[in-house]
Amino acid sequence: MHLIFDLDVADDRRDEIIEYITKTYGKEQVAQICTFGRMLSRAARAGCYSSLGYPYSIGDKLQKLFRHQRQGFPITIDKALAESS
Repeated sequence: MHLIFDLDVADDRRDEIIEYITKTYGKEQVAQICTFGRMLSRAARAGCYSSLGYPYSIGDKLQKLFRHQRQGFPITIDKALAESS
């Protein structure tokens, strides 16, 4: 029987979690796969509004000033600013 776990853990506890899993299941049974993504401009702006403490409604209104990006055609923040009124 094989068990598969997919875990997303905080960076500050990652080593601790990996050590525990390795001790529990054995080194030969544990593998790590790391993926990286990038935050597109819409998500980056939304994150900024939130982290600066703006209410969701303000962030939503600001987001609507920018045109939507299409799948596979990301828009940079500079381009979005240049195109917005």
